[in-house]
Amino acid sequence: QKGYTITNAFINFEDESTGLTVSGYVKNLFETQYLNESVPFSPMSIYFTKHGDPRTYGVTMTKAF
Repeated sequence: QKGYTITNAFINFEDESTGLTVSGYVKNLFETQYLNESVPFSPMSIYFTKHGDPRTYGVTMTKAF
């Protein structure tokens, strides 16, 4: 496997007057395909592989009291 780059992004908006915070994130922004793990199974020249996580994203909202 060649070298690769995983790009993540995070943004945070905070309103101190209301104590409200809204955050958003994206992991693996450019949907990079990569292997996390590759284990050989010698008798049959087979490799068991684990692929990296696909793009994920989400939003959170918190309130400070």
